[in-house]
Amino acid sequence: MSEQSRVPRRDAVVLGSLGIAVSILPSAAAASSGGGGGGGSIGLLLGWGSDDDARNGQQRDDATTSTFEPATASPDSGWTTVAAGPTQSLGIRGGRLYAWGSNVFGATGLNTSTGITTTPTEVVVAGVTTWTAVAAGGDNGGAGPSFTLAIGDGKLFSFGDNSVGQTGLGTDSGETLVPTQVGTDTDWTRIAAGGFHALGIRGGRLHAWGYNFLGMTGLGTTTGATLAPTQVGTDTDWVACTCSAVYASAGIRSGELYSWGSNDGGITGQNTSTGSSSVPVRVGTGTDWSAVEFGQAAAAGLRSGELWTWGRNTGGVTAQGTTSGDTLVPTRVGTATGWTRIGVGGSALLAIRSGELYASGTTGSAGAPGATGFAAGTAVVTTPTRVGDATDWTAISASCNDPASIALGIRG
Repeated sequence: MSEQSRVPRRDAVVLGSLGIAVSILPSAAAASSGGGGGGGSIGLLLGWGSDDDARNGQQRDDATTSTFEPATASPDSGWTTVAAGPTQSLGIRGGRLYAWGSNVFGATGLNTSTGITTTPTEVVVAGVTTWTAVAAGGDNGGAGPSFTLAIGDGKLFSFGDNSVGQTGLGTDSGETLVPTQVGTDTDWTRIAAGGFHALGIRGGRLHAWGYNFLGMTGLGTTTGATLAPTQVGTDTDWVACTCSAVYASAGIRSGELYSWGSNDGGITGQNTSTGSSSVPVRVGTGTDWSAVEFGQAAAAGLRSGELWTWGRNTGGVTAQGTTSGDTLVPTRVGTATGWTRIGVGGSALLAIRSGELYASGTTGSAGAPGATGFAAGTAVVTTPTRVGDATDWTAISASCNDPASIALGIRG
C-alpha cells in the first residue's frame, strides 16, 4: 500500500504524552454513492449495510440509517485501508489512523468506552508518523467484547477488551481505551483479529495470542489464554494470516496454505466439519496461494488469480451456487481469473476483479441490509455477481455480524 500525501487534520484525538500507537490491517476505501460509474476522486471511502444498535455510525456519517448499496462514507479522499469490525470501523488516510462507530470496550481507541463516534476521527499517537495496517476484531454477535490491532512505524499497538488476552498486553481483564504498544519490536508487517484471538507476523515469523479454545492460536494447546504474542512453530517464511470470527485460523507460507482450530462448517478446508487441530495443518497440495480470508464460518482464498472458497454455504456466502451444506475443501469459483482482493463477512463474500466489485451471500431485509451491496429486494445471491458498474474498486472489508452486517470499500 503506497503512502498518500498528508492532508489537513480533522477531528483529531491526541494521545501525546502516552507515546503509544494504533494501526490497521490494509483493506479498502470507497467512493461516491451507489456503485456508479468509474472515475472520480482517488481513495474515496464508501459504506453499506446495517447500522443497528450495536453498530451505530459504523458504515457512514449517520448513526441510524441503513444502506443497501455503497454510499459515500466520508467527504475526504486519500483513503488506502479500511477494517470493519463487529462494533468499530477503522481506516487509514494519508498514513494517519481514523476510527468511528461504537466506542464500547474502547475498541475505537478514542479514550472512551461510551457513546458512538459517527465521523472518522483521527487517533494521534506521539512519535508515530505512518500507520500501515489495522485489524478490527471481537464477538460476532455485535454486542460482545471488541478489540483492535494496528501497526504504526513497524510497531504493534492494541486497544479494546482484554478479557481473554486478545490485545496481547499481558492481561486478561479490563479494557484498554487508547492504543498501547505490544512489546518493543519494530518489524511487524501483518496482523489479523478474530473473535477472541489474534495473529501477527514479524520477520516472517507467525505469532499468536488470546483464547486457545479448540486450538485456534495454533500453539498446541486448547486450554487457557495466551496473554502475549507467542511464536507458532519455528518457520520464518509466513506472509499472510487470518482469523475467523469464531474458533479457527489460517496462514500462508512458501505459497502453501495452512489452517488450524475448529473444523466446524469445514472452514479449515481439511475435508472435515468435526474435530479440531491445535497446530497448523497443510491444506491440499497447492503452492501458489497468495491470499486467504476467514469470515464467520466460511473462507476464501486466491491462487494464481483464481477465486477459491470453502466452509459453510449458508446464505450463498461461498458463491458455490448453493445455500446449504458445507464445502469441506477449497473449491474453485467459476472460471474467471484476475481476482485481486477478497473479503469474507458473516453473510457476504466480496471480491475485486479488474477493479469491479462482485458479491455473493445474504442481501438482507428492509430493516437490516446485508454486506453484499445489492439493492433492496434482491434475492439471495449464490454466485459472484457484480455490484454497480464502477471499475475502480481497490479494497473491501466486511464485518462478521450476521445477518445485520456492514461493509466498507475504497474506490479510486
